[in-house]
Amino acid sequence: MDPTFVYNGRYRLLICTTCGSGIKSDPTSQARHLRKQPHWKTGASLKLHIQSFRAYDIATVEDLRPPTAPVTAIEGLRKRAAY
Repeated sequence: MDPTFVYNGRYRLLICTTCGSGIKSDPTSQARHLRKQPHWKTGASLKLHIQSFRAYDIATVEDLRPPTAPVTAIEGLRKRAAY
């Protein structure tokens, strides 16, 4: 897999370390992310990346739950201000 993308098995997250964001589990969202700056993926390269993501059990948005206690930051994800 492209070293830009890291899979966190504990939380079932695919992380784009370049953008500091989590990648959703559905191929449409993955393609949307990959087509944008700074990746600019198209054609065979885009398809190859999306196909490689299928190897991972990525959590859906519905699977994710807010933590009930303080947790340490997940490596690779950009820290954002909380409410």
